[in-house]
Amino acid sequence: MSKKDGFVFTEPKRRYYTEFLRACREAIEKNDGEWLPVKKENLSSFRFRGPGLYKRMKTGNGLPEDFPVTYTYWCFKSGKFIGECQLRPFISGEALKTTGHIGYSVRPSLRGNGYGQMILAFAIKKLAELDVYPILACCHKENTVSLHCLSKAGFRRAGEYKDADGRPLYECEFRYEKNGDEIRPCEISCGAVVYTVINGGIKYAVIRSFTGDCGFPKGHIEGSESEKQTALREIKEEIGVDAELLDGFYEQTAFYLPRKRNVLKRVTYFLARYENQKLVAQQAEIADVRLMDYDQAMSVMRHADSKSLLYKANEYITENM
Repeated sequence: MSKKDGFVFTEPKRRYYTEFLRACREAIEKNDGEWLPVKKENLSSFRFRGPGLYKRMKTGNGLPEDFPVTYTYWCFKSGKFIGECQLRPFISGEALKTTGHIGYSVRPSLRGNGYGQMILAFAIKKLAELDVYPILACCHKENTVSLHCLSKAGFRRAGEYKDADGRPLYECEFRYEKNGDEIRPCEISCGAVVYTVINGGIKYAVIRSFTGDCGFPKGHIEGSESEKQTALREIKEEIGVDAELLDGFYEQTAFYLPRKRNVLKRVTYFLARYENQKLVAQQAEIADVRLMDYDQAMSVMRHADSKSLLYKANEYITENM
């Protein structure tokens, strides 16, 4: 049992079934399609079937082969059922894309009070204790309230799929850093200062975003990619060239996201070179890409971090050419 600010998180126990079933009846009356854990016809027998069901879910014994081991936690305050979360730490493969590590819900009559954030925080901590990384959650595209809740908790959209009924799903991922018992949400991107040599002169591939900012190719790590794999993929996607990363250059910046003040953003940059290829801007992601010499590139950079990165990259190249 875990307690936090007067709330109780517990695995399902018989003494809590009466209140849990009240919440189930409420969901059935409201025809709540996002949370109907017990069918109406099974309510009367749940007290007898429930313990065995939760035990099988936790151990995996007696369940279909493709059913993932699932840990269930109920949340109460002053004896009132608030919501629940279901954790699937060992799920993998295609099921992970459409089910995720976390399922959570708040009692219909209690939504809009911030309980979803609290339940998500508990679920994240439990999964992080088991070293699940990154943590994935899936949410139907039309469930904008849950998507907003996941975003506030530090999740970002990482993919789009369809469930067994053909309904579109967003796959949302949570990356984090551990600091003792603290779990800090962290978005991680990787990219590179990309250059080529033309007639003996160094030319940098400078991208311009739709907001007018100039910089270098970068993007979020996807799935189990390494930092270098992400950087190479983003270079190919954003400016259309196959580049080679140079050893010995590694720069990292960190800042808190303006719209998610509790989420730390880390960006890792490498140095990459390409030869005899045409730059092609990915129109869905960037406005433009151009080759510039050092002075030109420095003059269009707005941010001190970008200027510092370009300066360090140029110094490295000139010292090692």
